[in-house]
Amino acid sequence: MSIANVTLSDTFSQWVVKTNQLIVQSEETNTLAVAAFNTANDVSYTAANISAEILSTNNAFIINISNQLISSGNLTNAILSNTIITNTIYENSNTIAQSFNANSNLGLAWNTANTGYAQANTARDHANTAHLTGNSSFAQANTARDHANVSFAQANTTRDHANVSFAQANTARDHANVSFAQANTARDQANTARDHANVSFAQANTARDHANAAFSEANISKTTIVNQTTSATDHYIIFTTQTSGNLVSTNIATTKLLFTPSTGELSATNYNSTSDISLKTNVNTIVNAIDKINELRGVSFDWIETQKTSYGVIAQEVEKIVPEIISTNHTGIKSVNYSGFTAFLIEAIKDLDARIKKLEKDR
Repeated sequence: MSIANVTLSDTFSQWVVKTNQLIVQSEETNTLAVAAFNTANDVSYTAANISAEILSTNNAFIINISNQLISSGNLTNAILSNTIITNTIYENSNTIAQSFNANSNLGLAWNTANTGYAQANTARDHANTAHLTGNSSFAQANTARDHANVSFAQANTTRDHANVSFAQANTARDHANVSFAQANTARDQANTARDHANVSFAQANTARDHANAAFSEANISKTTIVNQTTSATDHYIIFTTQTSGNLVSTNIATTKLLFTPSTGELSATNYNSTSDISLKTNVNTIVNAIDKINELRGVSFDWIETQKTSYGVIAQEVEKIVPEIISTNHTGIKSVNYSGFTAFLIEAIKDLDARIKKLEKDR
């Protein structure tokens, strides 16, 4: 739809420009129409005045002649009055025309007046038409302006709605950010709870394993420990190849390793003491080993519990000379590492051998 050259597809700025142009054009057309109308009125008024002057002159002449004929009673002249009047009017007209010609050619003025009057009427008609057109254009411009105002109001309403929607969108975004932060917090808390649950689960598994181990041990063997020191029967030391886990099976060696509780004797085919160099440090040769041996005392004795005679040393005496080969248990009972004497005996024999050789050489 188009109103006064303004279409609904035009932007608001285009509507304003076109509407202002129509208003200016309407005002210009109206001004021209008023000027043409005023000119036409002036021309018509002038032509009318000229015609009125001619008619007034002829009429005055006719009245004057008629009065003269009536007052004189000259009937003959009265008969000829029409001819006289006509001639007189013609002469007066010529006189007036000549008078006009003397000024500016009355006939031409008359024709010009008639032409001007006609043109004035035409101009008036055009002016009226232009006036009507201007009024119509002005009305259309006002309509377009009203439409523009309505569109402007609608645009403002739309803008307000957009602002409200934008504010609502910002509020929704803020709510979403808060929800996102809360979700992250909940996720972190859930992860923490999961970690705690995993730890608790691992602890529960460990406790279950311990319980299973205890249950297995309880089911495998229910052993009662007795402090046996009087039995003269040989007992066998239990050993296994397992290094961890539950003890499933055990082994003994009846002819290789045995223990007699009543005598405290531990018998084995052979005893080996670990002595690898890779396990030792600060290795030194014993000096004056024979002196240490001379300080030691070898004794015979009877064991109090069994009354059995045996031979050896006294731990307390050895501790004063070579404390490194003495150990004390939690009850205060001392033990001697007899293999430790081997090193002293080796060096003492070597020392004695050197002395013997020297004596033999000096003999």
